[in-house]
Amino acid sequence: MKAGIINIVFALAAFAAISSSCRKTIPYNPPYEGSMLVLNAQWYTTDTLHHVYLCRSTRANVEDVEEGLSLKCYVNGELVCEPDTSWIMSRETGLGTVFHSRCFPVKAFLSPGDEVTLRAVSDSSDLTASAIVLPPPDVVVDTSSVYVQDAAFHDRIYSFDVRLKDAPGTEDYYRAFSLQAVSHSYWMKDDIQPADTVYQYSSLDESDPVFKSVPIQLPGVSLVNGSNKSHVFSDELFSGGEYLFHFNLEDHRFVLSGRSGKERTVPEVYIRMAAITKDTFLYCLASNSLDYGSFGSLTEPPIVHENVSGGMGYFGIYSISEHHIFLHECIVEKYNW
Repeated sequence: MKAGIINIVFALAAFAAISSSCRKTIPYNPPYEGSMLVLNAQWYTTDTLHHVYLCRSTRANVEDVEEGLSLKCYVNGELVCEPDTSWIMSRETGLGTVFHSRCFPVKAFLSPGDEVTLRAVSDSSDLTASAIVLPPPDVVVDTSSVYVQDAAFHDRIYSFDVRLKDAPGTEDYYRAFSLQAVSHSYWMKDDIQPADTVYQYSSLDESDPVFKSVPIQLPGVSLVNGSNKSHVFSDELFSGGEYLFHFNLEDHRFVLSGRSGKERTVPEVYIRMAAITKDTFLYCLASNSLDYGSFGSLTEPPIVHENVSGGMGYFGIYSISEHHIFLHECIVEKYNW
């Protein structure tokens, strides 16, 4: 019996020794030369200060970004900005500082027809990306308002009809942004500084046929079961005509107790519509599919549209048509409860 137990012990020890000799630690250390510089820049023509995000990635893991990385911005071939500073996302390790990403501020005035090129250069990378500034879309806004009052609440309901006019004979793409409302409230009628400012958004109806019409089908993109969260669309349904969007906005004010006099509310609204290139349209469709796509093995994987040479990522410019509307100022008598 003892001999059998001893043999078992020796067998287990031999198996442990063999297992120990076969067991290896597999480090995850992607080769540096296998990684690529990644750029992300989404610019708006209503801005003059833009930003460019840069990092180094292997498509699976963000790597170190070189400290000597530089960025240049050209408009129509002319150098307009060469940032000498960047916002650095970094962390300290036992081997020194690891720079995960950099964000470069770029000052540039954008006009329709401009071709904007970004170039990021380091000791191991030379990345370029270009985008065309389109004319802003032709947008007309019709407004009306209804004011309703009861004993304790003061409501204003606004209705907006936004008409987008399309140019004939071209294939055009657009992005519709949610309506933004800003309401400034003053405790007394003659106050200069608002006591309260409220921001609210009124989203577009995603069941609108224009958001379901996608003339280009990308692998992994299905708007039937998904959602067009970025609100991009083409002129397929109204080429050379116009399309009507409708917004409803309720400005709801509660009259606080313990105050008397007159309260003043000054509401304003921003309505934004953008003309985009086909590249940006495809990029946004890919973004929709990443948000709502299935990750099962029986579906096609989403494919992200890119337009960067010498690296990965996307550079796009939104040509914005913005309507800033000051609505009817409201002055109400406050109750002293």
